[in-house]
Amino acid sequence: MTQQEIQVPDFRGDINSQTAQDAFNGTSWSPERRGQQIIEEYQGMLAADYVQLKAMFEKAGKPELFEEEFARYRLGFKNKFNSWLYAKSRCISSMIAGPSNFPTRRAEKANRSEDNRYGELKEFQQRAKKAMEKLVYPYGDGSVIRANDPEAVEKLQQKVDQLKALQETMKAANKVVKNKKLTDEEKIAKLGEMGYPGAVAREILKPDFCGRIGFADYQLSNNLANIKRVEQRIADLQRAETAPQLEFKTENGIEIFEDEGRVQIKFPGKPDEKVRAMLRGAAFKWSPSRMTWVRQATGNARYAAEQLVKQLAGGAQ
Repeated sequence: MTQQEIQVPDFRGDINSQTAQDAFNGTSWSPERRGQQIIEEYQGMLAADYVQLKAMFEKAGKPELFEEEFARYRLGFKNKFNSWLYAKSRCISSMIAGPSNFPTRRAEKANRSEDNRYGELKEFQQRAKKAMEKLVYPYGDGSVIRANDPEAVEKLQQKVDQLKALQETMKAANKVVKNKKLTDEEKIAKLGEMGYPGAVAREILKPDFCGRIGFADYQLSNNLANIKRVEQRIADLQRAETAPQLEFKTENGIEIFEDEGRVQIKFPGKPDEKVRAMLRGAAFKWSPSRMTWVRQATGNARYAAEQLVKQLAGGAQ
């Protein structure tokens, strides 16, 4: 989806023209022209985000949420952009102000402030987009099947079914390409019936560096290994669903519980570096959004959490 395919609003009014001009009074010979240019840049940045985010919401099947979420994003972006312009208005250049008695230290301080405000703008942009992506894809965009997805087992089973179908198709294709009674054109026709287009069928018939035609043994064995791996993951998730969940609190205030398919450990305060190293060593990661140390809920994760809390119950924090 491009800007030409949808009606992009005009965002230029978010930036006061005098504010934009003032941002370049100390650094440009043509502050009015540069001010207009920066307003156009603002329009271009928000227009690109509008198109990108609208497409994401529509692809996720949640277009009704877009306008409200984008309005909130636009307000935050405008505030950060204006803060950057205000900081930039305090910047001065010796080429404009003149080298005589030029306040070098003040200029350097203003430049650092301007750099910081611009960094905050880009950080906001990245963080806000990530938050909206999480809103529309709470379990990811489907490229990776996450354990906390309530439909994870069903999706993984679909993947197994596809891999098994591929396995059978590759085996059937090999029977065709190795059939000495068929001509190459007959083989291509039969492969086409299996779903392999002409160009792909010809590639399958083309000998590899070892002179082999068809799908190599390693391709079949790799696909079979993938089937077993996904089936094992299904079994692990099914066991996790029926396993008793951890939930207790130690006398020194450390909590351990399960939520969203993750084992979580919560401390009453920030643990010291020794404890954080123990957590990382047990594959737990700090989650700023949850304010807990988390790990995907598995039997090993539960055991590791129990062992950690036993060690910490004596007061190590």
